[in-house]
Amino acid sequence: MKLKSIAILVAAAGLAFAAEEAVTIPGSQYDSPGILSLPETDAPAPAVLLIHGFASDKQEVGGFYSNLAAQLADAGIASLRFDFPGSGDHTVGFESNNWNTFVRDTREAFEWLAGHEAVDAGKLGLVGFSLGGAIASNLAGNDERVSALVLWSAAGDMASSQTDLYDTYYQTAVADGWAEADLGFRTARLSAAYFEGRFSAFPLYDIRSYTGPLLVVNGALDTSVPVRTAREYVSNSGSNDVTLRIFPDSDHIFNVLSGDLTDSAAVLELTAGWLEDR
Repeated sequence: MKLKSIAILVAAAGLAFAAEEAVTIPGSQYDSPGILSLPETDAPAPAVLLIHGFASDKQEVGGFYSNLAAQLADAGIASLRFDFPGSGDHTVGFESNNWNTFVRDTREAFEWLAGHEAVDAGKLGLVGFSLGGAIASNLAGNDERVSALVLWSAAGDMASSQTDLYDTYYQTAVADGWAEADLGFRTARLSAAYFEGRFSAFPLYDIRSYTGPLLVVNGALDTSVPVRTAREYVSNSGSNDVTLRIFPDSDHIFNVLSGDLTDSAAVLELTAGWLEDR
């Protein structure tokens, strides 16, 4: 197994120290950078793959995933967070992304995590944020090894979302191979395959095949992913162990950049506690 690592230590207030490694995840087309967080235990630990959102990165907005990793480690749970191309430390350009590559890269990261000697391969979970939630739904619905699934603000109807980007940039992407799209918070090169791939993504259908424990979290003020999508994940799921939590005053990112961390901290506590109980 190919692995490059740099040992680092991360501490969070009130939490035990967790050992973290910067790792390189080998892939069929390219390698992906990630961070493996391990709890203080000599026994193989339950583990969770953290899948970031569209044009975000492995730390997630406001450090959501780095903070979650610390809380999970304190609860005895390992985690792996990684970058898609064009994000974080990845050296491959964003124009390489489309639905199929997102799914492939996630599966390869999941396989890497499942095969790690410090991980209990019988206790594997997923956390997906926004687009990452749609990808997590696909993986959970197609891999019986996923024993716990958490969806934060998970995208649902992929074909009808990002229509503004499609209308503005698709023809340029077809003509030139990719278009430099202004996302508001950053720019990203979107390929024609990226736009076209969204029409072959059906995460609300994929979730029907998932029968394990499911936690769905959404903000009532989310204008990117409406609350009805969270409810559709719940109703479509094949699970008999479902928890739905709607934060009435939260936006898509649970107000993490607003200066008021009340809801974002509650999401972290809820998720870490729920996963610990599974």
